[in-house]
Amino acid sequence: MMYRIIICILVFVVVTTRAYGAKEGAIDELLNELDTLILQQETEKPPENMTVLEQFSGNLDLTLTATYANYLVSTPGYDDQTGEIQLAYDTWAGGDNVSFHVNGWAEYGTQPDTYAGVTPVLPDKRSERRILEVSQLYSLFNLKETGITVGKKVLPNNTNAIAPISQVYHPLDLNIPVDYRVFGPWQITLDSSMGDRTQFRASVFPAFQDHKVPGSNSRWMSTQLLSYSETSGDSDLSDVFDSEAMDEISSFILYYFGDLIENNDELMDLLTDSDVVMENDRPDTSWEEMGYSGLVKSSLGRLDMFGSVFYGPNPFPLLYVEDRGDEIALVKKNPVVTRLAGGGSFTRQNLEFHGEVLYNHSDGGTDDDYISYTGGVTVSDVWSASLLHVNSIYWRIDYAGEVILNHQDAQGYYFSSETIRPFTDDLLLLLRMEITADLDLYYHMDMGFGHNAQYHKVGGNYVLTPGLILDISTEFFDGDDTSFIGSWRDNDRINCLLTYRF
Repeated sequence: MMYRIIICILVFVVVTTRAYGAKEGAIDELLNELDTLILQQETEKPPENMTVLEQFSGNLDLTLTATYANYLVSTPGYDDQTGEIQLAYDTWAGGDNVSFHVNGWAEYGTQPDTYAGVTPVLPDKRSERRILEVSQLYSLFNLKETGITVGKKVLPNNTNAIAPISQVYHPLDLNIPVDYRVFGPWQITLDSSMGDRTQFRASVFPAFQDHKVPGSNSRWMSTQLLSYSETSGDSDLSDVFDSEAMDEISSFILYYFGDLIENNDELMDLLTDSDVVMENDRPDTSWEEMGYSGLVKSSLGRLDMFGSVFYGPNPFPLLYVEDRGDEIALVKKNPVVTRLAGGGSFTRQNLEFHGEVLYNHSDGGTDDDYISYTGGVTVSDVWSASLLHVNSIYWRIDYAGEVILNHQDAQGYYFSSETIRPFTDDLLLLLRMEITADLDLYYHMDMGFGHNAQYHKVGGNYVLTPGLILDISTEFFDGDDTSFIGSWRDNDRINCLLTYRF
C-alpha cells in the first residue's frame, strides 16, 4: 500500500508542474468516458411544417475522420502500417412529445478480415466492424415528468470516474481494443423525476450481444500462442485452435482464455486427447435470461449520489468445459449475476471528488463474488495554468481496485472472470493542457500493479482551420502476458487522425 501512496504523490507533483494533458473531448480510447459518446446535443424545435425526412436532413451532424497508424515494432505476418476512414452521423426528428434518434458510422480500413456488412436489426452475432454501423436507434416518448426510451441507446455514466464500474453492460467493438466502439443495448427504459433533485430509471434489456473481438489475423489477437505451441514441446494449443479455420466462437474463446488454457496442464491434456467442439451459449430472449436494472440519482447541493441494481447476464464471459464422452465441448457462457452499486461526486470550487462501489453476486458460484471500487479527484488546475501561462490545465486521477469475497466453485467452470476483469489494481490518470484555443496537449496512463502492466499515451491536437483538427499521439504498452496490456507489448504505435466536422 505504501508504494501506491508514494506513486500517487509523485504523480500529483508531476502533473501540477509539467506541460502534458488530455483534452476531455478527445479521451475516446482505452480510458474512454462513455457518456461523451451518447449525450445528445440540445437542438431547437424544428418548424412544424417540416416533414420527417426534412427534419432528419436538417438535424444531421457529420464527422469525417481519416486515421493512420504506424506500429513501431515490425512483426512478421502483420501490417506495420494501417489506415481507416470513418464517416460518423448523428440525427433526429420529432417534437416535444415524440422523437426518433439515430447515430452510427460508415467506415473501412486496411486491416484484413475486419470490415464486412451492415448492422443487423437483431443483436449482431459476428465480430467484424460493420461497413455501415448503427450504434444507437431509438424512440423517445416524453410524458410530462416521465420519458420512455425504446430501442438501442447508450446510457450515461453515473459519475466522472475513469473506470465506470457501475455502468450497465454495453456491448463493445474490440477489434482494436484501445480504439473501442460502444453500442447501445436494446432496451425499454423509463425515466422519471421527483422534483428537481431526484431521478429514477428502470430498464429491461431483452437482447444480449457479445463484445466483438479481434479477428484471427489481427495483431491484437493472441495468435502468437498458436505459433509458440507449434515450435514448443510444452503444449499443443494449435491442436485445439486451428488458426486457419478460426470462427467467431473459437476467436472469442482464444481472445479471453487462450493464455489460461495454454498454462493449464490438466485442461490441455483433456483437450489434446479428445475431439473438441466450441459453442456459444448466448443468453436468449426468455424472461429468465433478460437483463433488468434500476437506478436512483439524487442531488443535495454540491453532492450528487446514486444507487443502482442490475440482474441479468454476466457482462464477463466464462468458459464451461463439458465432457460428452465422444467429445469435449468448450462452451462460452454468461450466467446470471446480481450487481448492486452506489456512489457519487462532490464538487467544491475547482475540485470534484468521485467514487463508486459495486458488489457482484454470481448465482450458483458460476463466477466470483467480489467488490469493485474506484475513486479519485478531478482538478481544474488554475495555479499551474497561470504559472505556465497557458489557457487551462485539467487532470483526473483515480485508483480502482477489487476484493474477492468468494471464489468461483461451480462444477465445469475452469476459469472465473478474475483475469479478464479490468481495473482490479490500477492507477489511472488523464491530463490535459490547453496551450491556446487551437492547441491542446494530453497524456493518458494506466498502471496495472497486479500484472506489472503499463499503458501510456502522449499526444496533442491542433485546429488547422475551423472544423478541421489534426491529432497526433504515441501509445506504449508493457506488462505480464497474463494481462491484455502486456500481451500488446509489440503494438507500440504512432497515431495520426485528421477530423473534419461538417
